[in-house]
Amino acid sequence: MRQTNQKDNINARGGEREVKNRVCIAVMVIASLCFAVSAMAVPPEAKVKPHGIAPGDGYSFVTAALSNVGIGTYAFLEGIGTDDDGDSITAYAWVMVSSPSGSGATLDSTGTPNQSFRTDEVGEYVVSLVVTAGGENSAPYEITINASTWCGIGNVGGQTPVYPQCGMLCHSEQNATWPATGHATMFQRGIDGIVSSHYGEGCIECHTVGFDADSLAVNHGFDDVADSLGWVFPDTLIPGNFDSLCANYPELAQLSNIQCENCHGPGQNHGGTAGTVDWTYNEGVCGQCHDAPTHHMFSSQWQESKHSHSADMGFVVSNTSCITCMTSGGFVDSIINGNPPVVAEFPEPINCIACHDPHDATNSHQLRLFGTVDLYGNLVNADISAVCMVCHNDQGAQVGESVHHSQSEMFEGFGGYEYAGHNYPSAAHTSAVTEKCVHCHMAAVTDTLLPDSIENYLGNHTWSMVFIDDPDTFYNIYGCTECHGTLPNFDVNGTQTLISTLLNDL
Repeated sequence: MRQTNQKDNINARGGEREVKNRVCIAVMVIASLCFAVSAMAVPPEAKVKPHGIAPGDGYSFVTAALSNVGIGTYAFLEGIGTDDDGDSITAYAWVMVSSPSGSGATLDSTGTPNQSFRTDEVGEYVVSLVVTAGGENSAPYEITINASTWCGIGNVGGQTPVYPQCGMLCHSEQNATWPATGHATMFQRGIDGIVSSHYGEGCIECHTVGFDADSLAVNHGFDDVADSLGWVFPDTLIPGNFDSLCANYPELAQLSNIQCENCHGPGQNHGGTAGTVDWTYNEGVCGQCHDAPTHHMFSSQWQESKHSHSADMGFVVSNTSCITCMTSGGFVDSIINGNPPVVAEFPEPINCIACHDPHDATNSHQLRLFGTVDLYGNLVNADISAVCMVCHNDQGAQVGESVHHSQSEMFEGFGGYEYAGHNYPSAAHTSAVTEKCVHCHMAAVTDTLLPDSIENYLGNHTWSMVFIDDPDTFYNIYGCTECHGTLPNFDVNGTQTLISTLLNDL
């Protein structure tokens, strides 16, 4: 009996070993399959978006970052290749998939990350991009560029707009507020001598619709119509010049000033059809005019700012909690319009259109926000810095939570932890500096002894308070001098030194 039991035990143990071996083999097979699947290369991904070319970029043409362009002008495309495996993009293959009947348009380059071509017929141009990484090709990504002619708003000088001009009833909300903006009368004020005594013929390229002096860009732009009608720039800038233009050249008047099409592309083929005009949060729309050295440097200054890089981090632009203050689209959609934030295919950093409303001049500087801001139960008059304070605050963080960007609370003198029985007086800045953030961070350089270019690295639309140009360090003290006089730096009465010492002691 004992031998039988021992034999049974041996058989049982052998069976257990066999089962264990089979389980081990199965686990190893599954693990191998999992490893093989995980080790399989993921194809790269290609994307394409329109890219703006500004006067200061050194090209022979200027174009907005739009998928809708004037016939005879250029479309400039930015190719974007990504690879989740971490391989570098080694090839860019562009193809003109289709173009309008009769078109001879060709792509200007091969194998380059960016691409351009000149349109030559009205209609749609389809371009595709395939990128290569790690020996694998991406799926083709297609973009459609629409080419058309300019039509103008139609209601300049009291005229009645006709189809398809923008002044018809379709966009009544924008048409009601846009006339009060500086854009709506820029050319008018220029030739009437109101803008500057230096206003000249070279200015109207940006202050009219569709102006492009290129001989191939014949698309009913301001320059084309002016040439056909015989209008010439006035010899003397005096009031009445614009009224004379409206009376004698009513067709040309409809293409004057900065209108809808300057930012949305030509609208002759629009008529309510999606894809025949465009809009974007891309800074290139503004940069086609506001980046024209040496006098128009807003875009160049912005490019030196941290705002211009706010959308660089992938985890930020894919997080709906972050994009409201880190992307222009998220800011406008959520904070301005009150809609749920949506992750965009092409997230754009905080730029011109986040802070400024192109259609509405109700607020100073066409700012989207002005005046009172609710800092989580604390109402403050932020004046023209309201667009700053709605993001640069502690987001209602409680004691023990991570510190967010609490600049607004620090400036206003609340939001910090206060020990009972102690007095915490606020600095005079809280009440004395009515423009808040903007007063210092956008102060213009007034020191004539400094290089002219320094204004592109301090204050203005750089928002920078310090610029280090080794071995020199420049301080933007120009918002301080009104009260503090001439200063070498920000260490007034040794306050910064004292605070640094106390922080080191902690």
